Parts: sequence; structure tokens; C-alpha cells
Amino acid sequence: MKQDRARRTHALLLDAAAVEFAAHGATAGSLDRVAERTGLTKGALYGHFPSKAALVSELLAQFEAVWRELLHHADTVPGSALAALDRLLLELAQRLGDDPRFSCGMRLIVDAAQVEGQVPSQFPELRDRFTQLAVRAQQAGELLRDPSAEVVGDTMLAILVGVRHTTPSGCPDQLVARVTELRDALLTGRIRRGE
Repeated sequence: MKQDRARRTHALLLDAAAVEFAAHGATAGSLDRVAERTGLTKGALYGHFPSKAALVSELLAQFEAVWRELLHHADTVPGSALAALDRLLLELAQRLGDDPRFSCGMRLIVDAAQVEGQVPSQFPELRDRFTQLAVRAQQAGELLRDPSAEVVGDTMLAILVGVRHTTPSGCPDQLVARVTELRDALLTGRIRRGE
């Protein structure tokens, strides 16, 4: 019973921190506001996480685990390469829209990279995955070769990252709809239909 309550409190704190850090970043995010969101004392928060860094570290670890799972899933699910590319893009958009911890993780990696004057390591990796899937789709005759697979990969990444920053938080359906609309605009007339 006590362990169940501790697990629920731990999850509640992670969810509250995710909302706080997604909105304000790790630096400006406030542990006082995290505690307020949960109705717990700051002492209770420290009972689960000894520092803001520990809280951020756990959120990043969870983001990374989900990120890896989504990228792996794109390679293992049967079906066409074009369907895998589409599924990966939309699963990421869905997660950004309705999973506060994942959205927070994205904010945290972007903020950390910007401080270092870098691009988050996940972005080139995702662009490469989109590009690989586009190459496979082109080789299978599912996708025309114009634009190039590299342009498709770059554009899919830009769509995902850009829409995240131009869609109000709390509007997951709007985020997925906008990603879908932009993806369709890119691929209209470039998908080979059965002839």
C-alpha cells in the first residue's frame, strides 16, 4: 500500500515537473511551482528527488527511452517504407501533443543544445531515419525521386520541430492535424499510385 502511494506520488511529481519545465525550461522552471501543482510540500518533493537536476535527469531518461522505442518501432513494424515514414512522423507528433513528459524532454534537449550552441543529437539522427525510410520508399517505387530522400528527411524533421513550436500547448489534435497537413503538402503528387 505504501509503495503504491509512493509510486503514484513519484509519477505525480514527474507529471507536474514535465508541465512546468515544458512551459519554462529547466533553468526558469520552479520546484515551488512543481510542488504547488501537486499539492505536496517541497519537502515531499525532495523525498523523491533530491534536486532539480535529479528531476530533470529522470525526465530526460524517460524521453530518451520513448525516443529510442519510437525509432526502433519504425524499423521493425511490417509494411511499406512510406507507411513506416508516415507512422514515425505521426507517432512523434502524437507524443509531442499528448505526452507531457515527452514534450518536456524535447524542450529540455533543445534548451541544453542551444546553451552549447549545438543541435540536439536526436535531430540529425531523426533526419537520417526519415531519409533512410524515404530512400527505401523510392527504391520500392512508393515515392518519386523528386524531391530527393535527403530533402524529404530534412523537411519531415522541420515539420515536426516547427509545428511543435507554432502550436499552442494543450492542443494535441491541432499539432497532429497540422503535421499531417504539411506532410500531405510535401508528398502530394510524389507518392506513386498503383498504375
